[in-house]
Amino acid sequence: MHRVFVYGTLKSGEPNNNVLQDRTRGTALLVGKAKTCLEYPLVIGTRYNIPFLLDAPGKGKRVIGELYDVDKKMLNTLDEFEDHPSWYTRSKIHVERMPDHESQIPSAVMKEEVCGYLLQQYKPYMFERAAVEEYRSRSSDYLSKEDRASIEDYNFKAETKYMDKTADRPCLTEYSTAGNHERPYDKVGDLGHESVEQNLIEFWEANRSEDEGIL
Repeated sequence: MHRVFVYGTLKSGEPNNNVLQDRTRGTALLVGKAKTCLEYPLVIGTRYNIPFLLDAPGKGKRVIGELYDVDKKMLNTLDEFEDHPSWYTRSKIHVERMPDHESQIPSAVMKEEVCGYLLQQYKPYMFERAAVEEYRSRSSDYLSKEDRASIEDYNFKAETKYMDKTADRPCLTEYSTAGNHERPYDKVGDLGHESVEQNLIEFWEANRSEDEGIL
């Protein structure tokens, strides 16, 4: 069995928890609630209001989620669901168990290394978003996959992450325009949107080179 930390829409009561409950996709047993030992930026982004756990340990907040023991079949299901390794990356993270009466598996281990799906190579503006400690879809207006058809010609992956893995683009833990990590931002404010985020999105789309690609 593999122990996996989930922090977003896969949690109990959230829109995609049915993936873990579907026995045709494998076996998943709830271990209980847990919190990351280190801080991570858990941010809400895109027009779909998706939760992203950025691979920037030591920044943000200690994130609260759930632990599941899954078999190999379910682990493969989660890899497919999270588009590992093309989109999210299944990584090792350290978590601390929290008191929880809903656990299906008693355990005396309070701190342990588990698997978690992190977003690497994220675009700098993602790091500027407010970090949350615990994700709840009801408070973030999450848009389910079934409801996304109303938004045409929109690629949320290209908006949030560099898709060219061969490019030398380190995952930032602190962003500064003075560092010249990216294109200059002196023109962003001239795009006319009231939202800084929309200015940034338009700027990225207008200046993205063709070799970055889009999934």
